[in-house]
Amino acid sequence: MQAADSALQAVDAGLVALSPGGRVRLMTPCAKRMLAEFFGGRFLSACHLPEEVTHWVRDQKKQFAPNRLPQPLRPLVVPREGAELVVRLLPDSSQDLLLIQVCGHAINLPRLKEKGLTKREIEVLACVTKGKTNEEVGQHLEIRPRTVQKHLEHIFVKLGVETRTAAAAFALG
Repeated sequence: MQAADSALQAVDAGLVALSPGGRVRLMTPCAKRMLAEFFGGRFLSACHLPEEVTHWVRDQKKQFAPNRLPQPLRPLVVPREGAELVVRLLPDSSQDLLLIQVCGHAINLPRLKEKGLTKREIEVLACVTKGKTNEEVGQHLEIRPRTVQKHLEHIFVKLGVETRTAAAAFALG
C-alpha cells in the first residue's frame, strides 16, 4: 500500500477505498489532506467522507441499478479559489475506489463573488471558461440548457458584459 501511496503522491492524487456499503476502508494521507483542504470543518476524519462526497457516490452508484443502462460517470468537481477538487468513482463489486486530485484553474472567485454571482452562476461560468456549450454545461451540472442560458443572462448583467467570451475573460482576468 505504501508503494501505491507513493505513486499517487507523485502525480498529486489521493485514493479512498470504500466497502460495498459505502464505508471508508482505506484513505491515503494525500486524499485525507485534499478533502480536509476543500471541506475543512465539514470533514473530520479518515473514517468518513464529507457529506457532499457521500451523496455524490450514492447518486453515481444508482447508475448501476438492475435493469438500468448505466450512464457515463461524471466526476464530482468542487471549486475553490484558484483550484478545484476532482473526485472520480472507479466502481467495482468488491470495493469502490475514489481517485481524488486537485486541479488548478485561474478563475478569480473573490472578484466574481464581489460582483454578486451565486455559487451556481460561478459553476456555470467556470464551465463556460472551459469552452463548454450550454448543452454541455447543462449535462455537467444536471440542469436544462435553457436554465444555463438564464444563468448566463444574469451573469452578463452582473458583470456588465454582453457575450459569453467577455464573461469568461472577466472570470479569468
